[in-house]
Amino acid sequence: MNNDRSTKIGYGLLFCLAVLCLGACKKEMEEHPQITTEDPVVTSVNSLEFRGEIVKKGDFDIADHGFIYGSYPNIDTQTGVRVSMGNNVNIGKYSIIVNGILEQVYSNTIYVRSYITNSNGTVYGAVKTANLPTPSASSVAPMAGKVGDLITISGQFYTANADEVTVYFADVAANIKTIEDTKIVAEVPSGIQAGHNNNIEIALQIGQQRYMVNYEFRIQALITDFTPKTGLIGSTVTLIGENLPNSYYDNTTLKLYFGDTQAGDLYYYESPSFIVPADIAETSKVYISLNGVRTELPGEFSLIKPIVSSVSVQAALPGQSFEISGSGLYGGGDYYPTVKLGSYTLDLQGISENQLNVSIPVTVPTGTYPLAVVYGPFTLTAAANFKINGAAATGFSPSEGAINTAVNITGHFLPDTYYEVSFGSTRTSSYSSSSTTTLQVYVPYGTPVGKHKVTVHFASGDVALPGTFEVIGPEITSFSPTSGIPGSIVTINGRGFSPDTWSTKVRFGTVEASSITSLTETQIKVLVPSGATAGAMKINVETNGQIVTSKDDFTVKNQ
Repeated sequence: MNNDRSTKIGYGLLFCLAVLCLGACKKEMEEHPQITTEDPVVTSVNSLEFRGEIVKKGDFDIADHGFIYGSYPNIDTQTGVRVSMGNNVNIGKYSIIVNGILEQVYSNTIYVRSYITNSNGTVYGAVKTANLPTPSASSVAPMAGKVGDLITISGQFYTANADEVTVYFADVAANIKTIEDTKIVAEVPSGIQAGHNNNIEIALQIGQQRYMVNYEFRIQALITDFTPKTGLIGSTVTLIGENLPNSYYDNTTLKLYFGDTQAGDLYYYESPSFIVPADIAETSKVYISLNGVRTELPGEFSLIKPIVSSVSVQAALPGQSFEISGSGLYGGGDYYPTVKLGSYTLDLQGISENQLNVSIPVTVPTGTYPLAVVYGPFTLTAAANFKINGAAATGFSPSEGAINTAVNITGHFLPDTYYEVSFGSTRTSSYSSSSTTTLQVYVPYGTPVGKHKVTVHFASGDVALPGTFEVIGPEITSFSPTSGIPGSIVTINGRGFSPDTWSTKVRFGTVEASSITSLTETQIKVLVPSGATAGAMKINVETNGQIVTSKDDFTVKNQ
């Protein structure tokens, strides 16, 4: 029994040893892949040839192989950029050219390693490095240009592939016309936000790497047109284009011409603008001069012809003013129209696009003249001739009256025009004429009683009328009753009284009556003042600044 048991144990041990032996042998037969990374080769400024070698494929199914690259040495399939070459794997060397590397990384130093992946995991080769070349520019020609000009950038660029390179002018991508390892020809792009003659930066960008080329390239204005194509003298014409001058710094180099006539002042609003001068033709070719180069702009500029539609009066006196109405009579700026009466130039008092206010010099003789507005190349003649009347005042009526009496003066007057008239040395305020032949004024307050010369003050001079005007003072013809107690009513009869209570006062002796109950030019009703002393006294009436005293006495009685 013990022998049988020993035998069974021996067989068990032999079996276990056999199993262990078979397992170990199987593990020795299952090989893993072996892979190496070789030094990458630079093929252009933005591409590398990655190279590696598969030493052993191993015993497991291959899922993928290729390369991984990045900006840092600690790269794997999770942290680097994978370049997959698939699962078709052969023992030996393999390689691939990878373009657009700088689109993926932020440095010219590139780290790369090979890899192979099977069902058990991924095996990596060693990490190798390569330095992509750094482009450099040696010159830019020319150093100034406008939109559309071709600019040559010379240097060492390590590529002739336009798809790898972007040329920027102040952050605006340019169109590359030709590219070689040592020369790039690019077109100045539209949309650069800079004014004429300003310095801008030129840069190359390859992937995410930007390389300075030059920061002193001077952008030049591209002037393509002007607007508007029609306008008044003195209006504004604005330039159209790109990179236009935007300050008075360029005022000496930028000029605009209408034919051979230089435009007026240059202003900077959103774009350079010029004043349309007066001494140009009705239609002109337009030229721009920039940096001494004269260029014709498209189309022509046509002046808008002004129109004279009406004149406020057809006759006036020297020194008087009137209005001319129409359209386009003034366009702005310092270019003003000239108004002519025959050969005489009128004085311009007020101006707008649709109206001119002019005054006639006092030296213009009496007569009839053509009226014309001269504005640049245009001479606009009014429909009717204009008559200059002499300063004339021929008579007046009535020939006598009290203060504030209406007096009608005949002569030559401009309707709705103000004139002043003197009665002796007392001058009236301004009065407006009601017609071309009549001026009504009123005998001014404070004019002394008596006869006075009447004088009309025209702008061209004073005219004294024939005859005299007699100022009649107030007169007391009677009063009743001839006596009374304070508070009783006294009626004063006469003439030349002012009907205005504010300018009329009545005194009994030296005591002024406080209450006038009724007042006309011929009669005053007044209460005997309470402060009057009993006794006989004169009655005094002050009206229009004149004082008249009764011939007879009024007797104040006691209560």
